[in-house]
This record gives sequence, C-alpha cells and structure tokens, in this order.
Amino acid sequence: MNEQYISWDLSQPGLSFSLSSGRIIVFLRTLDLLGYPEFIRFLFNPDSGMLAVQTCGMNDEGAKQLLIQKPDECVSIKNMDLVRLVYSSRRWNPRISYRIAGEFVHAEKLVNFDLSAAYEIHEGRIKKPS
Repeated sequence: MNEQYISWDLSQPGLSFSLSSGRIIVFLRTLDLLGYPEFIRFLFNPDSGMLAVQTCGMNDEGAKQLLIQKPDECVSIKNMDLVRLVYSSRRWNPRISYRIAGEFVHAEKLVNFDLSAAYEIHEGRIKKPS
C-alpha cells in the first residue's frame, strides 16, 4: 500500500460524509456499540467541531429511523442540510469525502466524533493526515 494512505481499523466506530450525495454513512461498529437502535439523531456543535450519533426515541427531535437490513451492513442516511452545514463549518473540500473515527460514551448512549480529526478519502483510499 502507498505510504500516504492508511487502512481503516474496522474495530473502531466511524462515519463518512459525502457532499456530492448528501449522505452520512454510519459504520457497522458504530451501530453495534449503539445496540442497533431503531432511531438515532445527530447532535452537531459547529463551534467545537463535534458531532455525536445518539440513540433516541421516535418522537425525539431530529430522530431518523434506521432500516437495517442485515446486521453486517453500514447505514446510509440522506441529510443534505446537515452534510452541507458540516462541510461549510469545517471548511472541507466539497469534492472530497471524509471519514472520522468515534468514541463511544455508554452513559449517554452515543458515539462522539471530533470532526477536526477527519481523514480525506481519495478514490476509496484513506489519506494520512498531513
């Protein structure tokens, strides 16, 4: 493998963002840590650059229903407004997708992501930070 690219550790929770599709990909390990919930919500703080994925109820603000076909697949969520806000606030390149590793917070039933630690995805490969 080329020295400027890394392999993703499948044992860590993660998300990917794509502005071109307006999608957020929630990785299998993230879903596993959250207990494959029926509903999740995204909690984004543009000032701190933090985003969390939290389990929630159907009637909670921002609830997104997950239709998990198989427990071995990631989930793709279309949310162009949130994706645009994240790209804009982080000043990300709109032509590039990004991947972020998360940290599970059991007491709050969420996985927290520091968007300042995002990796760029180039032709399906994860680029090492500069």
